[in-house]
Amino acid sequence: MITRENARVAAKTVENIISIGETIVALLQDAGITREEANKVSEITQKAFQQYVSDKEAHKFTLSPGNVCFSSVLYLTISSLIIEPFEEGDIVTDVLEQCELAQEQQQEAATIIQRAFRIFKQRQDRAKDLLHGMVDWRVAARSTMRLYRKLDVTYEEANRAATLIKAAYKGYYTRRMMNRLLGKTKEIVECCGEHLAYEKEEASFWDQYEKETIEEEKQGIKDEELHVGFTQIQEEAEVLPPSKPITPVSSARSVVSNALDQESIQTDIIKAPVENLDTDVSAFTDTDETNTTDADSEP
Repeated sequence: MITRENARVAAKTVENIISIGETIVALLQDAGITREEANKVSEITQKAFQQYVSDKEAHKFTLSPGNVCFSSVLYLTISSLIIEPFEEGDIVTDVLEQCELAQEQQQEAATIIQRAFRIFKQRQDRAKDLLHGMVDWRVAARSTMRLYRKLDVTYEEANRAATLIKAAYKGYYTRRMMNRLLGKTKEIVECCGEHLAYEKEEASFWDQYEKETIEEEKQGIKDEELHVGFTQIQEEAEVLPPSKPITPVSSARSVVSNALDQESIQTDIIKAPVENLDTDVSAFTDTDETNTTDADSEP
């Protein structure tokens, strides 16, 4: 059963490689590359992708120096650093070196190959995710049957238990996938519902506005027009004398004039009581002189 699933993954991989090869040819031709050169680039790219899949499935890569091969791992952690054995840039560089394109065409080809490689990896991961659940319940069933054989369980009991486990796991996987789909569908429905509600509210607003406008027209009610007397404003502006431009000298003169006016006002305010005081003092002095003269004339 596991071999069957691996065969499905392999068939899907071949299908993806062929599809991407055809897409690469079309894109290269659109970029101005001839059909022969595009076919050559497509063949080399497909071989590079096949080699990438083989190396990844074998879980082997060589880390120089030392020529050390690691199996059953795709990533090696050294000093808290993750080293990826399959670099995207290396694959693109190898393809371009084998293609021997002109300098002007290499940039376009590199962009197309890089994009194709990313799409290929995404399709591979998606295909494995879809087949992962099917493999899981079959692995669980076979492991359970192997365990029952060790416990001296009869074949009928083990087969019946494996069938129940398979059905339960398959149902669980189906429900999980359905919940994911329902969640995405719910998000789409909610988004569409909000959009429809907004459109409905906007339509109802304009319908109400049109109804009110028709009723006002029937009743003879018109909106007040805003009237601005531009002619009157222009005539008043022509009557006013032209204002003099403000310069630093005129500004200084204005400040000095205002200061002098304020000083003159304060002087007048202080001067009035002083004049009254002089009048009172002179009157008081005259009275004293009169009294003194009268006193001297008495015997």
